[in-house]
Amino acid sequence: MNKEIPIVTATIVPQQDNNIQIDIVICRRCQQPFTRNQGVSSSSAAYYRCQNCLTLGTFTHDVMMSCTIQ
Repeated sequence: MNKEIPIVTATIVPQQDNNIQIDIVICRRCQQPFTRNQGVSSSSAAYYRCQNCLTLGTFTHDVMMSCTIQ
């Protein structure tokens, strides 16, 4: 099987609001823009995914869709 794997990049658009930097980025799962919370580590899923894509339901769906039965 030769399936192409899409390459997804995060776009960071810094904005200034009352001297507080706000990062608006693109979610790596749903491709929707979201505002990243301040102080989120780049080693956590919240750095790359929006709040809707961090739920247990989406995690379960992703795990189920990535498993294969042989």
